[in-house]
Amino acid sequence: QTNKNKMQEVLCSRPELAEKDIYLVRHAQGQHNVSARFDYDPILTKQGLNQVRGQKSLAQSLGVDLVLVSPLRRTLQTATGLFPQHGNMVSFEPLREGVSESCNLRLPIEAIAPRFPEVDFSLIESGP
Repeated sequence: QTNKNKMQEVLCSRPELAEKDIYLVRHAQGQHNVSARFDYDPILTKQGLNQVRGQKSLAQSLGVDLVLVSPLRRTLQTATGLFPQHGNMVSFEPLREGVSESCNLRLPIEAIAPRFPEVDFSLIESGP
């Protein structure tokens, strides 16, 4: 199944999204953005966490119906920080950055999911 088909599946399963605005958000500052080392699936820096806190009220004012987020920890931290207790947050593998650097390799989903209980990981295959 192609990424386009997967995205259509997600959208078709949620008819309330038929005609909605789409906002694209890049993750806040990650450890890999300030280090010469590219760690495996890095988390946000303290500054990145502050960036999320600084944009939280704006993000919540948008009236977002669905949050699609890649399964990388830095993007999950950003999304869950911007939209806490959202109730309609889905992790979607095709949103992940290309795997050209070790920082874009994710941890096994079984290790990530318990840390983000507000996110639906049902579309993610197990493993890294």
